[in-house]
Amino acid sequence: MDARLSSARSQFQGLDWPRVVDLATQGQMLIAAHPGTSTPARAWRLQGELMRRAATFRTADSIPWRVAVEPPRLSNAQVAVLSRLGQLFERFLAAVTAVLPHHEALRSFVGFPIWPEEAALLAGLGSARPVFFRLDVMPDADGELQVLELQTVSGGMGITTALREVYGPDPRFPGLPELLGPALFREVQAWRHCRGLPELLRPVAGVLVNAENDYRYELLTLASRLAEVELVVSPWRVSRGVQFPSLADGRRPDLLFRFFQTPAILASRSAFKRQLVEQIARGELQMLNPWVDLWDDKRLLALVHHPLVNTWLGAALDVGEVAWLRQHVPDTWLLTPTSLSELIGKPRADRGVYLKRGRSAMARGMIDGQQENRHRFDELAKAAAQAKEWVVQRAVRGKPWSFEYLDTSDSSLKTMQGYVRLSPFYVRLADGTMQLADVSVTARPSRSRVHGAADACLVVPVGQ
Repeated sequence: MDARLSSARSQFQGLDWPRVVDLATQGQMLIAAHPGTSTPARAWRLQGELMRRAATFRTADSIPWRVAVEPPRLSNAQVAVLSRLGQLFERFLAAVTAVLPHHEALRSFVGFPIWPEEAALLAGLGSARPVFFRLDVMPDADGELQVLELQTVSGGMGITTALREVYGPDPRFPGLPELLGPALFREVQAWRHCRGLPELLRPVAGVLVNAENDYRYELLTLASRLAEVELVVSPWRVSRGVQFPSLADGRRPDLLFRFFQTPAILASRSAFKRQLVEQIARGELQMLNPWVDLWDDKRLLALVHHPLVNTWLGAALDVGEVAWLRQHVPDTWLLTPTSLSELIGKPRADRGVYLKRGRSAMARGMIDGQQENRHRFDELAKAAAQAKEWVVQRAVRGKPWSFEYLDTSDSSLKTMQGYVRLSPFYVRLADGTMQLADVSVTARPSRSRVHGAADACLVVPVGQ
């Protein structure tokens, strides 16, 4: 087992550690069983190195994706675009949060507040800015990078950390552990300083998960690499006499790093939801990226294209910066009765759009206009329009990239043509700016509709 992962055993609480040990042991055996310089042997060692780090999600028994033999390359120009996207979107999110309390038109546009508790959180945390976030970006047919989604929950950080270690460094990307550890440390100390509390030597950051959620394994590699904070993955619980939230060992985290039931928990009517919201609003509990509901809302991408965005957000972004963002965000608009009438009744070939549900708190939903027959699409679109929270986004159809991967069923090397999604991760630096920390690449076969499926390749870029 990876030595640092083994030493982080106490950071993986109340969950199935033996499964992690078994996966890592299998990885070590694979590495030992495939010496030599041949491409298949190297591919098996890549698989083993990922297993040794317990780089997995959905299952702790295997690597649930195709392991690419060689990493792809990104040009310096592409990296520069990704870097600028992060800087502009951070300012965009900060402006939305600052303007929202007193701007009725903007509140109506993004459907805020969706629950009364959101207004309380806004009052207490209106000046909060994202500490980290991720964009989902796809190259279009001309190679231009197009932002499809923004995620402040930032799933995939653990997998990306492991992939970077296995495939090797790229000097253009500082790395997630290198930036995230100091960022989390600064956030905790600044929050405590404002409340007259003493500094902590090594704060505890809690990742609270459902005990049956296999995505809990995803952060293991990252947790074992952070020196500045103790990142603890633990099932959340509500017990009589124990203040919520607490870890499995009874400790209360100094920082709520991630709550796998958030933001869905805020849609519930439970007592612990009320406790969580009240503690955050009163300044008794620190939670990173508390606006995941709002910041992840796909209606914000429609806001980028709104003709009044500069008027609504003031001087946060100038006209030129908004125009540049629009070049990298596919046309996105609200699904309304008017826009619905322009979609229904059209043949499949004329429906080059996605319908996407706005709030991440709701059931995840996407309707591909070119995947459904006319009758089914019209039914789905009408139901979505009634929900009053969906957007229409122009579909991005890029050119496939070629990937060679190891087929573990017969130890052969095969080639797939994959449509890629780039996921750049950004972390806030000490000077307040957002830094591009790393990028993961997910490639799916043309026949597959879902990024991250078992027949997809996950990898990180190395070199230009």
